Amino acid sequence: MKMYAMPMLSIMIMFISMVIRCDSLSNDIAEKKLPLWVVKSPAIRFIVLTMQSSGSHFLRSTLNSHPSILLHDEQCIDFTHEGQKYEFPDKFRTHSYNCYDQIALSLGMQDTSTKILDAFPSYWNGFELRMHDIKAIGILLHANQGWNEPAEIQQLKNLIYMKSTDKNDNVISHQVVKIVILHRKNYISRSFAGTNMKSAHNSDDLKKLHFTASKNISLTAIQAMADYSEAQYRTVIKELKDYIYVGYEMLVADSSSFLHVFRYLGVDDLSVTAGDHNQLIGPKGVSIMIKHDEKHHAGLPYQYISNLQEVSSSLSRNDTVEHDSTLRYCMLYDNCIWFSSYCLDPSKCFLNP
Repeated sequence: MKMYAMPMLSIMIMFISMVIRCDSLSNDIAEKKLPLWVVKSPAIRFIVLTMQSSGSHFLRSTLNSHPSILLHDEQCIDFTHEGQKYEFPDKFRTHSYNCYDQIALSLGMQDTSTKILDAFPSYWNGFELRMHDIKAIGILLHANQGWNEPAEIQQLKNLIYMKSTDKNDNVISHQVVKIVILHRKNYISRSFAGTNMKSAHNSDDLKKLHFTASKNISLTAIQAMADYSEAQYRTVIKELKDYIYVGYEMLVADSSSFLHVFRYLGVDDLSVTAGDHNQLIGPKGVSIMIKHDEKHHAGLPYQYISNLQEVSSSLSRNDTVEHDSTLRYCMLYDNCIWFSSYCLDPSKCFLNP
């Protein structure tokens, strides 16, 4: 029996080793962390700040058509992500994480709350094979989902900026998340956009759509939307250093305008196809079709307005008034020249083709 006996020292070493491994395993389980291939990725992190019915899914579909861009869907609402139904905070439920934890998770940021990882431990599963090609990781964030109130904007700033490690230094020193601001300036057109309106691709469908969707519009209500929107965009731009400000109308009118966004996100090798202005091409067979059928409705705004004469009369007086939130006659025909009093840097602000 002695020849099979294991020396006491060896037994003790094995026991200690097993304890260490078990303890390490339990720590890994208790403290979930993002995969290193996400955290260490040099990909640009970015957030698309926009508002509802402003073309965010049109932009997302186009950007995600490039293999180097990964733009997650809207945050802080119920939505389907990679086939899984995720439920986020609302007035009927309470959660141990908040909207900004979810944003950090979607961006693959190292300081992600462990609570959000407890809730969604497999969020990044399925992306590992793509990660070596990814140049930019982003998410969509509508105003009513995370940058509506001053306190929300402050939390957003805390997420996108890296502050000095000196506790006595309150100066924001470095922006670690880029911002794409998508602004739909035609508020009359925007008032008709929504998931309840389907694209019309032929004359019969268009007639049916006009019949079911046409309505009297309230310029007072649309003006309130314009005033609110312009104030919000003005406020958030003042808080940012690194951003690009893009008009939805420009993207629709000129597909080459998408090149401004791609370049900002590190993709600078695309060009417009000579024979098709709705196609962008790049090396390694990259081909991106700008799909205008992502829009929720077809035609021009005036075609949906039942009280057109009344509206036209009111708007004609404002056509030459150049204020950010002014409702203008040209909005009825989607042929305005757009401007902004708070975004004037031509290297950052793109509103017209």
